[in-house]
Amino acid sequence: MPAQVGHVKSHTDGKGREVRTAGCKCQGVKFEILRSGDLASEGKWDAHHCFCSDCRLSLGHLLPSFVSVDDDHITWLEKGTLKTYDSNLEKGTQRLFCSKCGASVGKRLASGSKLDVNLGMIELDGESEEGGNGEGLAGVLKEWTVWNGPRFLEETKIGRLGDEILMGMKRDGF
Repeated sequence: MPAQVGHVKSHTDGKGREVRTAGCKCQGVKFEILRSGDLASEGKWDAHHCFCSDCRLSLGHLLPSFVSVDDDHITWLEKGTLKTYDSNLEKGTQRLFCSKCGASVGKRLASGSKLDVNLGMIELDGESEEGGNGEGLAGVLKEWTVWNGPRFLEETKIGRLGDEILMGMKRDGF
């Protein structure tokens, strides 16, 4: 991550713990993500791009990005419009979405206890402010995530595009 990216504003829950808020456009789904307690990852969550055909076809773009969060680090503030469906029975993938605005919240694999939160669900501070000094997506990525290699790259047929994406991520410090 480039060094010039500044810090994000600190947010705390009712117990004084550092959290990020996430939610859909209509706010029918809203939740808090508690900072990871994993000291090995410096309190950061694993993030990744997924190149599997299931994500590509379900979400409609080539480069879905997720932050993998332990279930016990998510506090649901509003889930009145939260719905699920099984998108890949072979892999056991369950997708979560808002039934009102259609926003994709994330995915859960049957084999795990984590929710892969769509990166775009995380609320950003100061992204459009003049001189925000790292607020917004760049700040959240720097302070809250550790980027892992993309998942299911071998499943794709995008060859050169995948190579270019990986080179760009490496160049930009991911």
